[in-house]
Amino acid sequence: MAALLEPQPAPEVLCNCRVKVYPDGTIGEVLVCSLPTFRPPGWELVDKPVSMGTVAGSGNCTERARRRAQQRIRDLIACNSDLDVMWTLTLREDAETETGRAIGRTDYVALNRKVQQWLADRVRRRGLRYVAVYEYHDKVETDGLHAIHVHGVSNHDALRMADSGHRYRDKSGHWHRIYNLTDWRLGHTTGIYTYGSRWGAATYISKYIRKSERPVGGRWYMHSHNLCEPHYEYLNVDYRSARGHTVYIPDAHCAYKYVPPIALDTLTMTD
Repeated sequence: MAALLEPQPAPEVLCNCRVKVYPDGTIGEVLVCSLPTFRPPGWELVDKPVSMGTVAGSGNCTERARRRAQQRIRDLIACNSDLDVMWTLTLREDAETETGRAIGRTDYVALNRKVQQWLADRVRRRGLRYVAVYEYHDKVETDGLHAIHVHGVSNHDALRMADSGHRYRDKSGHWHRIYNLTDWRLGHTTGIYTYGSRWGAATYISKYIRKSERPVGGRWYMHSHNLCEPHYEYLNVDYRSARGHTVYIPDAHCAYKYVPPIALDTLTMTD
C-alpha cells in the first residue's frame, strides 16, 4: 500500500494524447500535445504549476472562456440524443410573481430566480434535461437596459407543448410546427423539434454566446445535472507523425494538434 501512495514522476503518469468519446461510441475529439500534459483519472498533482496564461479579465481570457463554453454545449448536446426540442422563453412587460411583484424585463436577478424555479421544478417532477443560454434583446428598454430572454434545448417528454398554429420554413424548404410551452406563464414562448444533425441544435444554442460581449449574469450557459457526459481515454503517441491542425502555445512551450477523429487509427503509439 505504501508503494502505491508514493509520488510518481510526471513523465511516467502523464500522457500526450486525449481522446473524447461520446456515450454512443462516437469520437468527439482527438487532441495530441508535443509534451505529456494530460493527467489520467486517479492521479493528483503534488506540485501544481504556476499558470503562465493571460491575466484574468483580459480580452483573450474572455474569448477562451467563450470558446470553452461553446465546446461544452456541443459536448452536452452530442451526449444526450433525447434533447430534441429547441425553445425560447421571454418575459412580457406586465409580468408579475405569484405575490403580485412586478418582474422587470431587464432585471436579471428577478428573471433568473423565476427561470431557475421553473427549470428545477421540471427536473424534479418530470425528469427535464436541458442546456440553456441567456441572451440580451437588441432593443433597449425605457430604463436604458436590454431585456433578457432564454434559449434552450430539452427532452420533449418533460415539456407541456401546444401547437401555436404557426410554421417555420427551414433553409431546405421544409416546414416545421412551432409550439408554445404552455406552463411558462410570464411571457411568450416558442418551441420547435430539432431536425437534421445533432450539431444543428448545438449550433442553435451556442451561437447566442457569440451575440453577447459578456456572459449574462456572469454565466455563459446553464444545464441540468442529470445529463450524460463524454468520457476520455489517454494515450501516448508520436506527436511528429500525427496529422492535424496545430495550435502553438508559446507560454507553455508546447503545441497541440487537433487530429481528425477519422484519423485516430493512424496514430503511432509510443508505449
